[in-house]
Amino acid sequence: MRYSDKADQARQQMQIPEEQESEGSTESEPEALPESQTPLESAQQQALEKWLRQLPDDPGGLLRRKFEYQYQQKLRAYQRGEWKPSDEVRW
Repeated sequence: MRYSDKADQARQQMQIPEEQESEGSTESEPEALPESQTPLESAQQQALEKWLRQLPDDPGGLLRRKFEYQYQQKLRAYQRGEWKPSDEVRW
């Protein structure tokens, strides 16, 4: 299966039919419990969502940490003699 086919399938699964959007549901209405979800599971889900909202959303920080990690990995590999920078002039 091609990547675009998978992307199309994902988009279709994420789309909400227009009928459901226009039924007049508002954000202030409490969400209905799915039949398989008990009140205890609902409370746990709400607690989890509350906890997740407390976490800072810092995508820039994640990128900084990723690049710092990659730098440290290359530095260690260079020190062990497993990696050498290219002789190519980049600019």
